[in-house]
Amino acid sequence: MKDPKRRIGAIALVKRISELECDKYKASLGRLQARLQEIEDEVAALNGLRDSEGRISSPDSAPYLAGFLTSIESRKRFLAQEAEAHRASIEDLMDRLQAAFLEVKTAEAAIRSASHQLQTEEKRREQGEIEEVAKTIFLRQQS
Repeated sequence: MKDPKRRIGAIALVKRISELECDKYKASLGRLQARLQEIEDEVAALNGLRDSEGRISSPDSAPYLAGFLTSIESRKRFLAQEAEAHRASIEDLMDRLQAAFLEVKTAEAAIRSASHQLQTEEKRREQGEIEEVAKTIFLRQQS
């Protein structure tokens, strides 16, 4: 791109897209972390239930205790698998978020550089115009 202003606009657009990706990843990350916390809370509740209800309190409850404990352990295994899947997804999202954040910072640096270059070119052009006017005035005075 020859026009620096258009180049800056294009880089700003890329930066905005990367910022939107960052926002999307952060939202997804928040949801996954919230679900992971729910899973951990449920596992803690199941452990508490197992500890409080996992004893034979009467002869009538004895036949059901093994099934009850088995169902708790089964649910905990399922939750552990789900938590592990969420941890893997969180790790993947963290990598994506880091890459998108790096793109944002790279675009910011490119915008700063292009803006500086544009300002330098404008100053050079203005200086050239001033020198041309000064030269014209000098030549008029000489004649």
